[in-house]
Amino acid sequence: MRQKTIKRIINVFIALLLLCPILIDQTTLVSAQTGSVVATAIPSAASQDVGEQVTVSIHFDMTGVDSPDNALGSFTSTLTWDPAIISYDHNSGLQEGLTGAINTAAVESGLITFNGANTSGVTGEFDVLTITFDVISAATTTLDLEFSAMSAAGTFNSLLGILTVNDGSVTGVAITYNLTVTVDPIGAGTTIPPVGVHPYDQDTLLNVTAQANAGYQFVHWSGDCDGSGVCQVTMNEDKSVSAHFVEVFEIFLPFIANNTD
Repeated sequence: MRQKTIKRIINVFIALLLLCPILIDQTTLVSAQTGSVVATAIPSAASQDVGEQVTVSIHFDMTGVDSPDNALGSFTSTLTWDPAIISYDHNSGLQEGLTGAINTAAVESGLITFNGANTSGVTGEFDVLTITFDVISAATTTLDLEFSAMSAAGTFNSLLGILTVNDGSVTGVAITYNLTVTVDPIGAGTTIPPVGVHPYDQDTLLNVTAQANAGYQFVHWSGDCDGSGVCQVTMNEDKSVSAHFVEVFEIFLPFIANNTD
């Protein structure tokens, strides 16, 4: 009985000796990376006029990652946005000596997928891709940056566990122009829109109308409208119009003068 017990102890000891290298190796494989890597979607402007362009840079900061994992080796990422607010135009291609693929098949739906690798690694702060958009609507869209893979050069350790991602946003701003409306003489009539200064979005098409007050008659427009017909204004710059009226009595003065003679 005693011999069996001793034999079991010896067998357990041998098994532990055999397992030690495996346990040590596994500890090495799952060791956590330290520090912090930051990836940010940075627009060239937080707000931009509708009709203009904005660029978005995918920026990496590896300065906070501890050695030996402080060089970017590879990554796989997506950027999404609202295609009703900004519309994809083109991209710069991968930068910093990175090689990989940029998939633009779904940009009309607001998605671009891209990956890159550099066997030598990239350190410090740098942009990996710059994307150009047309601003097409007066609203705000989030620039949603996500990563499914990221590893350090040389060690091939995953950096996802120490990755911080900062999304960006872009706000489209409508361009407005002022329409100034006046009447001559003052108090002779009314207009729609009324007398004053009125802001309108770029390229708004307006019909300005005039109505004479009692004792007056509308005769013609001046400024950015002329003639006595419909006053139609396209707001592609600041505009001004004036409605001109005459007293009804003045209309009949020539007739009265001729009959008096």
